[in-house]
Amino acid sequence: MGLDGVELVMAFEESFELAIPNKDAAGLQTIGHVTTWVCDYLELHGRPQNRQLVFETVCKITRE
Repeated sequence: MGLDGVELVMAFEESFELAIPNKDAAGLQTIGHVTTWVCDYLELHGRPQNRQLVFETVCKITRE
């Protein structure tokens, strides 16, 4: 994963207040992958989120 990818992962972690393990981060290749991973993680940890809002946040972070 290059520097841009690392910066994106860090931005996702900060925005959603979670930690993405390196082994999982390497597989997050699309906005859909990130959205699904974040939604699944948050639900598993008792913090379910609206999928559309997660998607919009991931898109916003990716654009920036």
